[in-house]
Amino acid sequence: MEDITTKGEKSGAMKDSEIPTVIDFPSSFSVGFERSLPSLEHLFKEYRDAIEEKTRFQLELDHETQIGDDLQQELNYYQRALEHKTSTDQIPQLGAEQLCSIEATHKELTNAIKSLEEQLTTQEKETQAKIDFLEHSAWKMAQTDEEEFKEKLNELQIQFKSEMEVVRQNLRTKENKLKAAKDKAEVEHSKRKEDIRKSLANRMKSDSQHIECRSAELDLRKRAARLEKEIQQLEQQQRSKRKLPLSFTANESPRTGVSPQTPNNSKSNNNKGTLTPHPALVGSAGKQPQSDNLPRGVATTKRQLFSIKRSEYPDP
Repeated sequence: MEDITTKGEKSGAMKDSEIPTVIDFPSSFSVGFERSLPSLEHLFKEYRDAIEEKTRFQLELDHETQIGDDLQQELNYYQRALEHKTSTDQIPQLGAEQLCSIEATHKELTNAIKSLEEQLTTQEKETQAKIDFLEHSAWKMAQTDEEEFKEKLNELQIQFKSEMEVVRQNLRTKENKLKAAKDKAEVEHSKRKEDIRKSLANRMKSDSQHIECRSAELDLRKRAARLEKEIQQLEQQQRSKRKLPLSFTANESPRTGVSPQTPNNSKSNNNKGTLTPHPALVGSAGKQPQSDNLPRGVATTKRQLFSIKRSEYPDP
């Protein structure tokens, strides 16, 4: 209250012509509705101005009332003095003109006080009416704005729900598409996996067969090498035996040419004077002896053996 009184003393008096008969609301509102509304700051400013004006008139009335009381006390003093002088038949100290001027001044002050009181009462009523009007207008506009805000909010909620429903439908459609694509990809993946498994099984089978063939080939090569070695040994033996004559007389020794004197030569040999060669040495000249590992009745040379090996098991 002291702040308002201090402001009222500093601020100037507002005339009747300056009091607005129509309230001008600001053209913009933060909510963004179609009808513009006054701001709360504007309403508070109008209320503060009315309170300050009321306080100023109250101060002026108090000041004038204090002056009137002082003059009334002075007038009472002079009246008592006049009555005292009149009752004692004494000549008053003041003249009649002075008394008349004092009474006239008192009447003027009384009239001024009454007019100020009436003006203050009228101004207070007008100020209170403005305050009531502003409060009622603000309350009514707040109620209207609340209804409009609720309507706008309901519209926005309905619009939001419709948009969300559209978004949900789009998401469901995309989800179904993705699910179908996923199922298709899983089927293709399972098929491809099965094909790969079959191809790997076939490849493993072919690899096992190839390994068996290779092992058989190695065994055959080892056997061929062993046979070749045996053939070489037989050829060496054949060469060493070819150095000796196929037949010689019994009376001659292979080294000295003298026949040893043994009873077996004269009794058991059908061909006298000759020695029977070893069965392995019997055969036409230029033929190779048969190997012990080959079947009987089949004479296979070294070249024929290796030609058969290369034709049946080619090198990888």
